[in-house]
Amino acid sequence: MYAAFLLKKTRGLIMKIIFLLIGFLGNMLLATYGQTQAPIVDTDSLWQKKLFDTPDVALPLLIEAAVQHAPEIKILLAESEIAGQELSITRKGLWSSVSLISGYNYGTDGNLSLTQSSVNAPVNSFTAVRSSRYAVGVNMSLPLDRLMTRGNQIKKQKLTLEQTRLAIELKEKDIAKEVMEIYQELILTNRLLRLINETFQSSEINKKMAEKEFLEGETPVSEISRVTEMYLKSAMDRENMQSKYKSLYMFLEQRVGTNIPELLKK
Repeated sequence: MYAAFLLKKTRGLIMKIIFLLIGFLGNMLLATYGQTQAPIVDTDSLWQKKLFDTPDVALPLLIEAAVQHAPEIKILLAESEIAGQELSITRKGLWSSVSLISGYNYGTDGNLSLTQSSVNAPVNSFTAVRSSRYAVGVNMSLPLDRLMTRGNQIKKQKLTLEQTRLAIELKEKDIAKEVMEIYQELILTNRLLRLINETFQSSEINKKMAEKEFLEGETPVSEISRVTEMYLKSAMDRENMQSKYKSLYMFLEQRVGTNIPELLKK
């Protein structure tokens, strides 16, 4: 009797030791992958519901903000402004060949006139008067090659301006496509994360029940090991998906160029 009692006690002690080892290994693996945390955004917030549940509203806002804050668009707009200024300069280029001249002179001017004497004989009369004189004139010197190619220069500048405008349109389409792809992947990752969270919660409940049954001697070591392994795998999957979700969210916010919650609250 005593031997059987001692054997039973020893068996229970061994099972507890095994259970503690399994729990210790499980905690070590969870610590390696990091503690599971809530998603980067609040799943109950109104702006997130707008982000994930109404893409026809959220996506245009995201694209508009991305185009507005894109540095490559700002560069092209600056190039367009430069092309417009060059076109204006070309159109006014003829004025560089026109010059306004003026002069001022002060001195003695001679005046010669013929008069008649009393006996009807002509007499030379010379007078000298001091006076001021102003002179204003316009001078134009235009090379023929400039005159002949002026139309071509204007057309060239117009084509450059049109080329820049088309480049802006293409870049806006590229940005819209990029935002759309990130947004669609973020939606998919969010849905997968919700499913993995449900799986994790289910495996956590199964693990707690198996631990209780194991301590009561109703569950073998192989079963508690299997349940613990499933729990650890679910926890790792959850952590990996959360990491992907956060990365996509931050990448989207960086591409949009503004705070997404503030943008979707408008």
